[in-house]
Amino acid sequence: MSPTKTSLLYSYSTIVEAQKLFSTLISDNNLPLSPEIRACAQHITICGKETWPTIPTPWKETEAITTFKALEAATAIALGKLRFGFDQTGTVDADHATTFLFMNYLSSIDGYGKWDAKSVERLKPTDLFEAQSNLYRRLSSGIYKTKDPNIYYHTHGSLDSTPTLQLIGLPGYNPKLTRYDEIVNQIQNHCSKFTAEELDAGTERNRQAGGPVLKRVDFLKTAQGQAVTKEPLISMTELESSSPPALWPVLPPSSGSDKPQILAGIKILDLSRVIAGPVISRTLAEYGANVLKVTSTALPDVPYFQLDLNFGKRTTDLNLKDPEDRKKFEALLDDGVDVIIDGYRTGSLERLGYGYQSLVKRFATRGKGFVYVAENCFGFSGPWKESSGWQPIADAVSGVAWGHGQALGLDQPVLPPFAIADFATGELGVIAALTGLWNRAVKGGSYLATVSLTKYNLWLQSLGQLPPEVWDRVFEAHAAVPQTIPKIPGEPEISMRALNHLSNFDIVSKAAMQSMKHLHPGLFDDRYMFEAESPGFGKDGKPGLVKSCKPVVSLSATRNEFTRTTRPNGHDKPIWN
Repeated sequence: MSPTKTSLLYSYSTIVEAQKLFSTLISDNNLPLSPEIRACAQHITICGKETWPTIPTPWKETEAITTFKALEAATAIALGKLRFGFDQTGTVDADHATTFLFMNYLSSIDGYGKWDAKSVERLKPTDLFEAQSNLYRRLSSGIYKTKDPNIYYHTHGSLDSTPTLQLIGLPGYNPKLTRYDEIVNQIQNHCSKFTAEELDAGTERNRQAGGPVLKRVDFLKTAQGQAVTKEPLISMTELESSSPPALWPVLPPSSGSDKPQILAGIKILDLSRVIAGPVISRTLAEYGANVLKVTSTALPDVPYFQLDLNFGKRTTDLNLKDPEDRKKFEALLDDGVDVIIDGYRTGSLERLGYGYQSLVKRFATRGKGFVYVAENCFGFSGPWKESSGWQPIADAVSGVAWGHGQALGLDQPVLPPFAIADFATGELGVIAALTGLWNRAVKGGSYLATVSLTKYNLWLQSLGQLPPEVWDRVFEAHAAVPQTIPKIPGEPEISMRALNHLSNFDIVSKAAMQSMKHLHPGLFDDRYMFEAESPGFGKDGKPGLVKSCKPVVSLSATRNEFTRTTRPNGHDKPIWN
């Protein structure tokens, strides 16, 4: 190794890189940040103990999420000064920010984690179509070879796997297939009968998620790639300018012992499921916002993710196609809602009469603007803007999966570990919501903010991969960790060195968790976690003890903590408390 390469190897620091990236983004004119928000960057400290990349991926995920958390802190400080009149400082621990990206794998209920069968009996059964609990149906989501040589397609069962399985000629259920190896071989054999174009056409026809697995250069040649490239990381549009600057909610008298919360009294309706959308509202709840998550008993959701992502919220079930439930929902809207989070397929809420265009008309005379934050998979322009999509699909089409696979030394795509793009895009939504509230308070009006998984992935790739000398050392260290996770019959070897395109999201993430625990035990320290009882989760009528990730941003003069414990979807009445 040359002296230059040796110097690079030992001088690389995720913290230093995050500080540089923060300095770049806070002055990026493509981000809709006011001068007052940008000025607050001087009050932010980025720190941490781990200076070496800890997640086994060549992409700069720790650097990215730490930067986003610093942007969140700067925006929050500006809002806090606007509301309370005082300056303060903010701290972002890069190690803590990294745990934010895989909090679903750190959380537990009564000591049982994500892959423990005993956790399932403590959750609300919202996996209505067994898309998660039935391994055969779960493996309908994965990267499979197509009829075309060296062309891969990421099929996805979404929250109901039957249409995807039937598309490739398989039954929706097959009780005889229970082993991982037998299932993926069966699905692979059937996917091999179709071209990527045929799979894509059938996926779109069935209104399912899915997409070709492309290298970045090839995605950028598509109409969608060209469209989303032109979108900013956060898009902010003024919907109307007639509403006056919004007053802050009047707070009840304080004892004086507690620090105030920046978003106390702000009403937020969370219309989203699974990860990215709920991440937005969970983080806003850290600042004291009054969050009400609205789901429907007719719509499935991933049960385990609710443990983490429903902290700080109240949750209720309403069917927005039912006349009586629509009245209840409209009462929530008309009772002073400040922020709406839309995580559904683009246009879905508008067709129900509750999209941002409809709300501009509805709120035209109320004298207070609103902030509408929408997140989706593919972006808000281009031919795929209304297509269904999830994080693995964004990883597949944008080039992230191919880049990860090649970094592993393979000539095939491999999904990176964890739902990183989901959490990172959700964090962009947080910054967007805070910025929209700033605009509303200072200038008045209403605002639409949009963020997407695919745009995040393109931006991430624009940062480049870790330097080769650094990544080689990271990969070798993780690949050398032997399997300690109990072997399950039919399941492939759980090891970084054994991954390939058939390694589904669970296998890749298990391998990462295994090696990270061995190499970086500090990430799993309880100082990043907290515990709270939840009457909605648990067993035999006893409240469950839920462990989850603490808020990452720490501010000196205002308080970041949840005022409500977690609960499953549909736990509360459809009213503001």
